[in-house]
Amino acid sequence: MRDHTESGHRHPIATMTLTFCLLSATVATVGPAAAAPPPKSRTYFTVFLGLDGPYSTGVDCLRFTATEVCALSGVCGSWSRTEPAGPETAIAFEFIFEEDGVPVQIDGQARIDGRGTGDTLAAAARLETAGNSVNFGFTGRPTGRRKCLRLLREWTRRHPPEQGEQNAACVERAEFADAAVSAYVLPYPVGMDYRVSQTYCFQGGGHRNQLAYDFATPVGSRVTAAHAGVVRQIREDLPDDGSSQDSGEHNNVFVEHDDGTVAFYAHLQQGGVLVEVGEQVEAGQLIAYSGNSGNTGGFPHLHFGVYRSWPVEEGDDVPVNFSNALGPLDDRGGLLRGVYYRAMPR
Repeated sequence: MRDHTESGHRHPIATMTLTFCLLSATVATVGPAAAAPPPKSRTYFTVFLGLDGPYSTGVDCLRFTATEVCALSGVCGSWSRTEPAGPETAIAFEFIFEEDGVPVQIDGQARIDGRGTGDTLAAAARLETAGNSVNFGFTGRPTGRRKCLRLLREWTRRHPPEQGEQNAACVERAEFADAAVSAYVLPYPVGMDYRVSQTYCFQGGGHRNQLAYDFATPVGSRVTAAHAGVVRQIREDLPDDGSSQDSGEHNNVFVEHDDGTVAFYAHLQQGGVLVEVGEQVEAGQLIAYSGNSGNTGGFPHLHFGVYRSWPVEEGDDVPVNFSNALGPLDDRGGLLRGVYYRAMPR
């Protein structure tokens, strides 16, 4: 076990910016002040309906406060009343953000019924991006944050969202083996549930040429070894501000396995690597804490991929799946973007 003071060397492997999506990545906009919050500041488990293309039907936990409505990720948009305060609150809301550098604006009207246990939220909205416009709606009911998270995870496993376009050349390399006999486990502890924020070969994001996954792990989340092996490289000196413009700059750990493959864990917490170069680790062992280092697009996540041999070379990554992942798989056996996967005991 190490003392958290050693740092490794920069590695040129390109890491990828987290792809933005309607349900979990909006940037706050300052709106007019509201006279008061909705009947109660609360969380709604919300189902989004009638969305097109990448904005497929999905769910989120929306938290209303006095002037903001925030998604599960913690990023927010503005809202304001459109009629005097009362048991039912009519509001206008707006989100403005970018997706892969393209400006996106969402605005709409909603009504929150706050009169009792039958409280509801209903809204109609319009999304405008790249000169196109899409109308959609959403509805929800209030619940505690922990229960909302549980509902969200269960929903994504039962109703996988539509997947974005994948890079055909990358997909040709994506030949997954049977997950049930995979030597790999998810890179986080048994019992934990995290969303795949970016899947392999995803054309709309940074993985268009990578057989890798991004897991939406908050800063300080435990990262465990996906396979037994020997630590070959570490780095942990970069701050957790997601500000780097160099895709090869990030805190990381590389672990070489008995079969010669190498697992890559990136965007780790500053000072959060718990192993040393040359140390033997076992599958499931705590090796680091997830962070927000390097070029993350400002959204903390764990980037995980596997390469054919050490030293690793860009484009030499290999497809892997996980024997303990609870959740749906695509036709090739890979994980799906937008779905939560729970790490189960093997």
